[in-house]
Amino acid sequence: MNCPYCNRMMVYGEILGDRYALKWKDENQKLIMGIFAPSDSIILSDSAFSFTRPTIKGYICKTCRKIILDY
Repeated sequence: MNCPYCNRMMVYGEILGDRYALKWKDENQKLIMGIFAPSDSIILSDSAFSFTRPTIKGYICKTCRKIILDY
């Protein structure tokens, strides 16, 4: 896949979660007590009592430092 910003070739891979769910925070959204994202902001999490980690696959452009993800 070519980068939509610089048109160079992107690399396919994945972002790995480490013990915690991956969450999204809108630009103007406040954190709970200044540190926690609301539970409705979870993009992907591992299932309870499993030994898997959350992952999201996508493309990275190492030239212009952009990432394109599907979740």
